Amino acid sequence: MWRREPSEARREELTRRLAEYDEELTYWAETIKEAERRGFKVWGRADFIKGDFVRWRGSWYEVTRVNAKTATVPHIHAAFDGRRRRRRLPRGHPRGNG
Repeated sequence: MWRREPSEARREELTRRLAEYDEELTYWAETIKEAERRGFKVWGRADFIKGDFVRWRGSWYEVTRVNAKTATVPHIHAAFDGRRRRRRLPRGHPRGNG
């Protein structure tokens, strides 16, 4: 909900951005579908369970939870601050056997 109506210029800018984002999402959805048609493995939720390992930026992390679009892994500093960070599931990485 807007506190006040956006200016016409702002509304046009937001409409333009929305169209760009829609175009980009369509492009990547088609790219992923084409990769699957060509036989590339596209990793998803069904490929991961708690206890698996995922590679993130060159390091392997144990998966502590899997959601629809993310896997939770302990943060490298978790031993110091007790917090965990959520990371997107990496595409194309093996499930902890490597």
